[in-house]
Amino acid sequence: LTIPILVDFRDFKPGQDRIIRLLNTSLPASLDGINLRQILDEGLSTILIDDVIVTDDQRQSLLHEFIVSYPRNRFIYTTIQDVRHRSTITAST
Repeated sequence: LTIPILVDFRDFKPGQDRIIRLLNTSLPASLDGINLRQILDEGLSTILIDDVIVTDDQRQSLLHEFIVSYPRNRFIYTTIQDVRHRSTITAST
């Protein structure tokens, strides 16, 4: 079992531990006070990231760094852009 944590991509901000703090505030109330770093280190979370903007290089970089730091977790995201359509356009040019 993993702990699901839902965050909005637009809430990703640069700065030390900003993503950890964002995840902490997004935890269900019943899990308040748990050691989130230990949960992440052990790969016991599923992080759901809503409305990822694939063209937002700054936030994409933050997300990538976080995933590299905690690779044992599951990351699922949705996007507000049609990535398939964008790939088709790129491939045909």
